[in-house]
Amino acid sequence: LAAGAPLPTARVRPLPDAAEGATVKIVAGAGPLTVAAVGRLDEDAFVGGQVRVVNLTTRTALTGTYQADGTVRVGAF
Repeated sequence: LAAGAPLPTARVRPLPDAAEGATVKIVAGAGPLTVAAVGRLDEDAFVGGQVRVVNLTTRTALTGTYQADGTVRVGAF
């Protein structure tokens, strides 16, 4: 990118709400039952977006939705 050149829109990205490697709470539930575990983000996360997370106890990789409160919801709610 040359000095003074316009910045192409394709090169602009929003800052993530949580960075890859951040520790998060994973929450899974159905009906009145809710289970929580500690996990690590496998990629940058954006509120309302799908994100890969690894359960730190079982080392299982999951996909869920990143929430504004910093949790990742997986499964049916």
